[in-house]
Amino acid sequence: MENKELTVVQEKLKGMSAMVLETTVTSDEELAKVSDKIKNVKQLGTYIKSLSDKLVAPAKAIIDQAKEMYDIPQKECKNAEMALKRKAEIYLQAKEDQRKADEKKIADKVESGYIKEETAVKKLEDLGEVEKKVVTVNSSLTMAKRKVAEIADPNLIPDEYWILDEVRIRKDALDREKNGLEQIPGVIIKEVSSIKSL
Repeated sequence: MENKELTVVQEKLKGMSAMVLETTVTSDEELAKVSDKIKNVKQLGTYIKSLSDKLVAPAKAIIDQAKEMYDIPQKECKNAEMALKRKAEIYLQAKEDQRKADEKKIADKVESGYIKEETAVKKLEDLGEVEKKVVTVNSSLTMAKRKVAEIADPNLIPDEYWILDEVRIRKDALDREKNGLEQIPGVIIKEVSSIKSL
């Protein structure tokens, strides 16, 4: 916005604020004046938006062009990163599974009496832990474990965890009211006032 336009807008906004503060509505005549004032305020808002759009439109065009050019390559990089991480995860998990299988074999040999406990302890120490981190000169990669909750049976979830679809409820309730149908239990229809202006 040019400085001249900005100055005009700021002056109009000061006048608008003063007008809003001094406006009262105690008669039909004042109500009619408020209607005209609302229209003027809306026109000022439209004018300010047009000034803003003159600046914003070229910036949006540049952003849209950049997204068009670079969104797909960025997604390809993300997909490649995820694929590589998955391969590393599969490898590290296989090493962990093998270590657990080796531990079980040692435990089974102790249980069957094939080896002594002291020998088993030594063998378990020799197994060591699976290294879950690799560090290079340029990068590092770590396998971390985290717990996640999954819904195994939605029918068993208590009611307190279900969310009401308020948009759907309002739409269905108004449709029922309009068509003279029995209302949804727990829902009432109220009339709320609002002012529209043109």
